[in-house]
Amino acid sequence: MDLDFWLRSLTIAIFVIVRVYWYNAKNKSNLEKHKVQKKSLPIEKFGIILSAFIIGVSLFGFTIFTFNNTILQLLGFILVLIGCLEAILGRLALGSNWTESYEYQIKTKHELIIHGIYQFVRHPIYGGFMVAVTGAFVVAKTYLFIPIFLFQLILMTKFAKREEELLINYFGRKYIIYMQKTKMFIPFMI
Repeated sequence: MDLDFWLRSLTIAIFVIVRVYWYNAKNKSNLEKHKVQKKSLPIEKFGIILSAFIIGVSLFGFTIFTFNNTILQLLGFILVLIGCLEAILGRLALGSNWTESYEYQIKTKHELIIHGIYQFVRHPIYGGFMVAVTGAFVVAKTYLFIPIFLFQLILMTKFAKREEELLINYFGRKYIIYMQKTKMFIPFMI
């Protein structure tokens, strides 16, 4: 077996493991703290499913605008690892305060989390998945990783700003001060 096969297979395995973890953590979170409201945005849910499908298809080798650079592919795999780690650290720190982005809500007795990775970044889950997905397209050896990253940056910024508006309304000045001290997506960078 060659390195390309193993990097693609490991990337798929990592995304499956993260998804299983996410599903289990979601159920636990919903049992511990109830949702205040359910304002689900189906287009976002559809977008998540479509993105997962496109990533999977690309990792199985159905790509366009391909390149052949093993070092770049290895860097992509490192991005997958770093991105997934950032997202999981964010998810762990949030605990029962977490909700799916498409639910756009505050939970009962919601707390402002500013410890762990949240000391450095306000949206580690968005940032982590942005890095991981970009890395997955690099592992798939397609130059599509460039427009995919830019598209994600625009989309995640929109989601983050919408979420921040909700958090400012709930936490007030405390959240504004927190925003001034931390980056949006990637610690020390963006």
